[in-house]
Amino acid sequence: MLPYSHQSRLKSTCKSWCISLSSGTLISLRRLRRHLSDLLCIFPKDPSISSPYLFDLGTLAYKPLPPVPCNPYVYGLCNFTTVSLGTHLYVPGGSIFETRSFPMDRPSTSFVTVLFSLAASIGTTSGKR
Repeated sequence: MLPYSHQSRLKSTCKSWCISLSSGTLISLRRLRRHLSDLLCIFPKDPSISSPYLFDLGTLAYKPLPPVPCNPYVYGLCNFTTVSLGTHLYVPGGSIFETRSFPMDRPSTSFVTVLFSLAASIGTTSGKR
């Protein structure tokens, strides 16, 4: 889950993401429409099969991102799973890229679980920790 205040940081991930997110894309359009909700970042287990996605819970819009140039098995971009139960989607786990962790180029595992209520009406879909 990516809060609105941190969404501009996606551009610094790599050059291809910066180019993709700088043009008339999901984030630019959201900023123009003042839609300030969180985004769900979805990283596949096997990036050779599918690219990562950004999903806007408020508008139910998604945008595929270019492949990440680093090795996801080394950097642990997929240390999470999803569980669907009724109208709820649980996303436990993930990675925290913390500059204070050792070694510095490897993420720490997150033990946070995020709950998304898919039954809420469009524009009020919520994500809770």
